Amino acid sequence: PVLGEPGRKLLHDAAIQGDLALVEWMMAKGIEVSTQNGNGGTLLHSVSEGGLADVADRLIGIGLAVNTQDRYGFSALHHAARNGHWDVAEILLRNKADINTLSLAGESPLHIARRAGKNDLAERLIARGANQGSLRFPALKGEYLGKKKPGGKPELFARGIISSIDWEHSAPVFSPDGREVFWTSISDGMKILRMRSEGGAWQAP
Repeated sequence: PVLGEPGRKLLHDAAIQGDLALVEWMMAKGIEVSTQNGNGGTLLHSVSEGGLADVADRLIGIGLAVNTQDRYGFSALHHAARNGHWDVAEILLRNKADINTLSLAGESPLHIARRAGKNDLAERLIARGANQGSLRFPALKGEYLGKKKPGGKPELFARGIISSIDWEHSAPVFSPDGREVFWTSISDGMKILRMRSEGGAWQAP
């Protein structure tokens, strides 16, 4: 069997792609299921993204936490909502997933479902009691969105907002006065995003 780092990566990649046969084969071979994917999520995050409901149920049964968040603040329910996997979402909710948990960008699973165009799943979340309030964007104040001034070492910037789950994006560019920032993304179509500081507080993109 494939073990170590190659095994970890293959297991998570197979789960994210929804390859049930490969995931089950690797788990049967004893590949460690308590590892993290590239975004710091558990195997439950990966199978929720890939829509593997039966595997999600088994992972919860052996103790994987339902409400753990990855480095962008996404729970397994966020991933199920983003990809339209209601069967997975239902299992997560049945096991006490927090329906209103917020990502680092202030998005609930309902916000994520709506942004991804998964309207049927969004309506089901509402029927289960999801808060329909507007996005609660985090309070960001100061230079560089209140983050540490960039230096010579490359690192993730403004996790969950600019360095987001939608990883296909450019580096941010600040205006000369430091009050606006622009970047591009090819997630959900090519677009340019902008944030502006107004009254000392940064507004949502």
